[in-house]
Amino acid sequence: MVKSKESLLVFYGMRLRELRAAQDISQIKLAELTGFLRQYVSQAESGKVNLSVDTLERFFEHLLPDVASVPIRLRLSNNVRSARASLEWSQEHLAGMAGVSLGYVGSVERGVVNASLSKIEALAGALKVEAQWLLEG
Repeated sequence: MVKSKESLLVFYGMRLRELRAAQDISQIKLAELTGFLRQYVSQAESGKVNLSVDTLERFFEHLLPDVASVPIRLRLSNNVRSARASLEWSQEHLAGMAGVSLGYVGSVERGVVNASLSKIEALAGALKVEAQWLLEG
């Protein structure tokens, strides 16, 4: 779980590092597998990169193949819609609470936007749920 003061970027950076180390994969090897530069892998693991859903998906394809079988966009889409509906909020209300556009909320719920971790944190904060739950359910 993400600690209250810990950003989602740092949380997933540490998670990527732990998963990679547990499988005894070097940053260079992970870079080769994902098509990213080794420096990008290092920055991601340090929480210095605002990773997108699609980027997480590329990492998880190689580090958590079972989890990657359900696209992160689909989980995010379903979980945002479910949390919003449980609060009986309109998309417009959620957009205002999260500081994003109405179109953005609709795109997330349709699974057509490559959401960044910082936007996911904003949505989670507005919905009063853990950002990690939005991604992993």
